[in-house]
Amino acid sequence: MSRLFWANMMRLGKSRIFLVGELFAAGYALLVYGSAVSTLKSGRTIAGWNMYLFNVLLVIGIAVAVFDAVFLHAEYGQGTVRNKLATGARRRDVYLANYAVCALAGLCMYATYLLCGFLLGLVLVGPETLRVAAPAQGIFFGIVAVAGYTALGVSVEMLIANKSVSMAVSLVGTGLLLLLGMSCYAKLVNLGEQAGFGWRLIEMFDPAAVCFYVVAADRPLSAHVVFALLIEAACLTGIGAHCFAEKDIQ
Repeated sequence: MSRLFWANMMRLGKSRIFLVGELFAAGYALLVYGSAVSTLKSGRTIAGWNMYLFNVLLVIGIAVAVFDAVFLHAEYGQGTVRNKLATGARRRDVYLANYAVCALAGLCMYATYLLCGFLLGLVLVGPETLRVAAPAQGIFFGIVAVAGYTALGVSVEMLIANKSVSMAVSLVGTGLLLLLGMSCYAKLVNLGEQAGFGWRLIEMFDPAAVCFYVVAADRPLSAHVVFALLIEAACLTGIGAHCFAEKDIQ
């Protein structure tokens, strides 16, 4: 598997879609912190900076879905998957190597935004942008969310050979997760303990819900939610690898 991983890393380094993703992360940071400057110039105050430092988590799922679709389907279009299998590579290893590289790419986009946001905040506003609630926890929860989004994206892209169909499925699925996550966050904030079991279940298995919590930073997020998301990502990856092993590669 290590050879497959490093081969994918070589492809990643030459990938235009990866470069686009990095530029998107940096540009999005400039847009977000530019809006913060406009807010301050208008005379309004900013109570906390979580919504700026972690704002990319609201769109990282879309970015991951687009990257996975373009990057992985290049393997199908160029015959890379067939070549790997023809040289004796196990299908499970091909799948896991692709997941590892896609997850790393998503984390790179996340890290690029965080670094650019941190620097832009200091340059454009000043040290007050360091007033972030539980930054280490927010970064870790963001990593977990990226792992969850990647597990979903890779499973769709590796199992649906048609690029247009798989991208549509990924984007629609990610959009639904965002809507559910936003609704779940609103319900649990407004209703608290009175929220139904269904909303708490969504909170545990929807990476978008975690993202809204990190951005808002107005209520604690329990550790069992993070464990549930990690288990979900592992299960999706395992199921995807099994299904890919049974798939007929054209």
